[in-house]
Amino acid sequence: MRDIVAKQISLRTAKGIGVIICQPETIELIKTDSLPKGDLFHTARAAGFLAAKNTHNLIPLCHPVGIEAFKIKFDYLEPSNPIEGLEHYTGKHGVVIVAEGKSIGRTGIEIEVLTSISITALTIYDLLKPVDKTIEITNIKLL
Repeated sequence: MRDIVAKQISLRTAKGIGVIICQPETIELIKTDSLPKGDLFHTARAAGFLAAKNTHNLIPLCHPVGIEAFKIKFDYLEPSNPIEGLEHYTGKHGVVIVAEGKSIGRTGIEIEVLTSISITALTIYDLLKPVDKTIEITNIKLL
């Protein structure tokens, strides 16, 4: 692991996004809480929080980071709900994940945010796969 002892302790923040593309019918199942595996957003959010807290166990050279604040928000990607920065998805349907973390320490929280979004997206994929075979995880990046 990289030696970070000489780095200043400071507030570290990161924000990221991920997109899951699916069928319009799948969005309706999510909105009506009609998925066979249960509530999508509560399950996916819990998985994302666990992923952020355990990033140092998953990424070999990642330092453990104290997480002072972390939030995961969801939005629907729909033609009637254009989202700034996602114009290239015009006409598509899906779920948008936005995660944001804060830490006070010597190293950043970017990898925790990206790991959280990745695991949140995989959890959504798992919950949607019984009803939609076209699911695509895409656009995971820092903002």
